Amino acid sequence: MRCCLPLLLLFLLLPAQAQSPQPFALDAARLDTTATTGLLLPTTWETPAGSVEASQAHGPGWFTLPLTVDSSLIGVPLGLRLQHYGAAEIYLNDALLHRYGVVGEAGVEQPATHTAPLPLVFSAPGRHALRVRYSNAAAEELTAVGYATGFTARLGHLAPMQAAHAALLRSATAIQFGLAGMYVVFAVLHLFLFAFYPQRRENLYFAVVAICIGLVLFNNFHEALFYDSPNALILIRRGWAPLTLLTVLTLLRQIYAVYALPTPRHYWVLVGIGVGLALYGWFHPTLGWWPPGGRMYAYAYALVIEAEMLRTLLARRQRPDLFALSVGALILAYSYPMLVVTGLLPPFIDLLLFPNVIILGWLITTSLYLSRGFAQTNAALQKQLAEVTRLSEEKLAQERALRAQEIEQQRMATEYEQKLKELEEARELQLSLLPKEMPDHPEVELAAYMQTATEVGGDYYDFAWDEDGALTLAVGDATGHGMKAGTMVIATKSLFNLLGGDRSLLKILGRTTRALKQLNMRQLYMALTLARYERGQLHLATAGMPPTLIYRAATRTVEAVELKGMPLGSFVNFPYQDASVTLTSGDTVLFMSDGLPELFNEAGDMLGYDTARTHFAEVGDRPPAAILEHLVETARTWRGTRPQDDDMTFVVMQVREA
Repeated sequence: MRCCLPLLLLFLLLPAQAQSPQPFALDAARLDTTATTGLLLPTTWETPAGSVEASQAHGPGWFTLPLTVDSSLIGVPLGLRLQHYGAAEIYLNDALLHRYGVVGEAGVEQPATHTAPLPLVFSAPGRHALRVRYSNAAAEELTAVGYATGFTARLGHLAPMQAAHAALLRSATAIQFGLAGMYVVFAVLHLFLFAFYPQRRENLYFAVVAICIGLVLFNNFHEALFYDSPNALILIRRGWAPLTLLTVLTLLRQIYAVYALPTPRHYWVLVGIGVGLALYGWFHPTLGWWPPGGRMYAYAYALVIEAEMLRTLLARRQRPDLFALSVGALILAYSYPMLVVTGLLPPFIDLLLFPNVIILGWLITTSLYLSRGFAQTNAALQKQLAEVTRLSEEKLAQERALRAQEIEQQRMATEYEQKLKELEEARELQLSLLPKEMPDHPEVELAAYMQTATEVGGDYYDFAWDEDGALTLAVGDATGHGMKAGTMVIATKSLFNLLGGDRSLLKILGRTTRALKQLNMRQLYMALTLARYERGQLHLATAGMPPTLIYRAATRTVEAVELKGMPLGSFVNFPYQDASVTLTSGDTVLFMSDGLPELFNEAGDMLGYDTARTHFAEVGDRPPAAILEHLVETARTWRGTRPQDDDMTFVVMQVREA
């Protein structure tokens, strides 16, 4: 894991000013444009061998930048800030201003870095020469771990640059100690939790991970501001791979511990591979986890560890908890930068801020999860202690407990009998709502059957016979079954008695759905088919019921009249549809609820509407009672020993022979 580079480095790595063979002109107005950061001097400097880019120099050698100084800067305290990771000597007109370390001679060098602005005062206007004697013996290794090898220089007003540098040090120190200290505090807290209850080893693993992350933050956040030796920076970068490997392997072990899973054998294979990579990364710092020194096989290993974490979390087959979500976010925080570096994803999120925010969230949420688990364990122990106390007192109170149990059983038996009685009364009430006998119509013969799935069902059928000879019938199916569905049946029965004489079936449906909607019965609806038979014409209107099946005696085929519509009580102004068909002698019409076509057998297979239609076609020429008997037997045979899932209702209407 890599922390944010210091703001100072971001300024120092900005593109250089336009290069020119002429001396670089300095005046007060030019320096005023960059009061706090200083003006970036040209990166092209003169050497005895010609012009070179100082930002890419290794040395040892001399580098000269010609300057022309305006009179407005004479006697003005200026600040010169040299950024590098080697050793340097700074001269102004051959006068030594400052020395950073010891410049290498014959390979001997004492590197030192310094980021504070160096006081500089021009005593006269005109031409001057700023000269730097520079060497960087560790340039190759610094480049491998992601640091610049040459030097850059900035010049500005001394006071603002010193104030900005001091402010940067203060903020960086506060963030470094505050952020890293937070991880240490959490680690210490969970170390104490582990000491108090060693069986919860996930607290130990969490503490190790938190300490590792805290060390990375402390050593790498604004590292160039706090370490004056490039060797120290290289040492820190060398430790990234081992520390990161320890972090992810310990986090994986924590996941096993949190969910009480045994440690699989392949975990130790991953540990062995990780130790080998860590040793190689220590002696070859190019094996890093973050750009620019990362290697593909290092990223691949990290992705394998994260894949094992995800496998473990998904193998639980449970709803993700707070810990699983935080680990998932942490995996995303680690994976996204690596996928960007390898070119597999585009960089659409800040690669520096995003991981740190996610990791901080993981720290807090995981600590809360583990602390809650510790509290739950304590509560469970207290509960067990209370249980032991209760058992010790149980012997003294056994008689009283047995007596109370008998009384409670008697009360429950009484309540059960009362509920059975109430259900039976409700069933009798529902059955009393059904027609006592079939209408004796001169043109058609009628038969009906209803079997509820529970004591009180939600199916319904009814008839209304006008004085002019028109027969209106209704077949309905309320949502669900039980007492609530029975209530809907009662309401629908009352509305049909009131509205059934209306010759417009669509008006009956419209007025019924508005009335049910006003009752506000909360998720209770009634699917309903209305049919009016008059002189060989059958008028149909449907609200959410199965198709009406018509057996044609002349062709011995079955037609299906299907009208789409929402159940009553769901929408006030739904545009219901109607249809009219002509019936001839011997034609048979089957009205049914969805109980038969949606009936399941012991294997979990549904009978289906096509099969129900086929069975009706087989007996469509029989009398209505025989048709009902065949359909009921079909249902009984299909479901076998499986209980009936839904109410089942049939109404058969057959045109009498002329």
